[in-house]
Amino acid sequence: MAGLYFGNPARPTGRLIFEALARLRLVPARDGAPAFIPRPRPLQQKLLDFLGVDPTRPS
Repeated sequence: MAGLYFGNPARPTGRLIFEALARLRLVPARDGAPAFIPRPRPLQQKLLDFLGVDPTRPS
């Protein structure tokens, strides 16, 4: 998977996936608005897609 290991193709190990997702932020639900993940990077978005997580409704 490109971008997972310093811009080089790499096998997606658990460690590399967790490292790629470690910098995600979650904005908590507030005043009736749902929680969301602001601006995931392209690799993070791809991983979220594989995991079936919608960043606009991550719950």
